Amino acid sequence: MSSVAVIACSNGLGHVRRALLLCEALLGVGIAPTLLAPQASIARLQQTLRRDFSGVTLMDFDTGTSAQALRAGDRFATRWVERLPELDAYDLVLSDNLPEVLERYPDAVLSGSFFWHLELRDVPATFFDNAERLLRRHHPLMLTSRLFATPGLEQRVTMMPVGLFAAFPRPGTIGQDLLVSSGRGGDGAKALFVPVIEALLRNGKGAFDRVWIEPGLLPSGTPD
Repeated sequence: MSSVAVIACSNGLGHVRRALLLCEALLGVGIAPTLLAPQASIARLQQTLRRDFSGVTLMDFDTGTSAQALRAGDRFATRWVERLPELDAYDLVLSDNLPEVLERYPDAVLSGSFFWHLELRDVPATFFDNAERLLRRHHPLMLTSRLFATPGLEQRVTMMPVGLFAAFPRPGTIGQDLLVSSGRGGDGAKALFVPVIEALLRNGKGAFDRVWIEPGLLPSGTPD
């Protein structure tokens, strides 16, 4: 194998970050990767991760995937695969958690820890049914951080458990801060954090030096 096309889901930065790190790992074993992701997201990650990922071919491509767009049945998001450029020249296509890629590339490998059609309760039936049909037919291989794998994933894919997608070596010391973050998109994610936030507001930061909380998780009227 000499070349791999990696497709990143464009929701937030976490998906593109994971795809960039996968591309970097592929480079390390002598495989030429091409990343399909929004250029603005790539540029921001190059800055925040403090490296330019030289050697990775970058292709500006937006899947349009977001919870809002999928719930609305926006064709730009639900049928993103129809805008996918020709990738037949690559030895392998590796896509984020977007099973629609299997329509064009049945042997594609997926990555991630969830599927949109399972996490969003009110997506159009056609979107849900298409994803389930593709997963049943192809049962793809999926690179998954088992720590974050959601229920139902293992029944639909062949999971290849991996660790965390780390951008830097593991620190030699244990941090003293707490980060509370839910990510974007899934139904019920914020609700799971309600008791955590309430406990912090009620009892304080405890043994931590500082607590960092994603702003969207804070109830209205919370002091700065």
